Amino acid sequence: LRRSGQYMNMARKIFREEGVPEDIAWLGQVESAWRPTARSWAAASGLWQFIPSTGSRFGLRQTAYVDERNSFEKATRASARYLKWLHNRYGNWELAMGAYNTGEGNIDRAIRRAGVADFWTIYPYIAQETRNYVPNILAVILIAKNPEKYGFRNVQRMSPLAYDTISVPSSTSLHLIASLTDSSVDYVRALNPELRRDLT
Repeated sequence: LRRSGQYMNMARKIFREEGVPEDIAWLGQVESAWRPTARSWAAASGLWQFIPSTGSRFGLRQTAYVDERNSFEKATRASARYLKWLHNRYGNWELAMGAYNTGEGNIDRAIRRAGVADFWTIYPYIAQETRNYVPNILAVILIAKNPEKYGFRNVQRMSPLAYDTISVPSSTSLHLIASLTDSSVDYVRALNPELRRDLT
């Protein structure tokens, strides 16, 4: 909850622009605990835990120099677009969130077995991780709206990230950027987690 302060304003704005309910942005808490460089056993990466193929499908470049799955803004927009695409496919947000976790194929099979497109009806036919995933997001939404009611007292949320976007030539050294902006390489890296090397 503390770390969410850095990203929720941006996530809510992007989800709203993409036509996704703003509360679903709390999916980021369940996916990565708001760690932009989080990694999973399934090769998922970033705040929104895109696997390489899904990241590519939604326009996130992955090269030797950049992995946009770790970009704050680009990955957030890709996540919102993927969730919207899933909602259009399944007709409700619970199935969209379930498919975000386990993939469309697993949700399609579960719907065929259950005979109805409803998350709670397909529940016995999906993996345990996905059974927990949607309820976890719903719980986080409830807790985030009223943390004190659920025993989370005096949570001081971090300030939203504030930064400017500046275009620089390709292969510009982060050491040079840090020097010219009177900051550190670590700070420049932290604002650009999609960069895999100390170069743009």
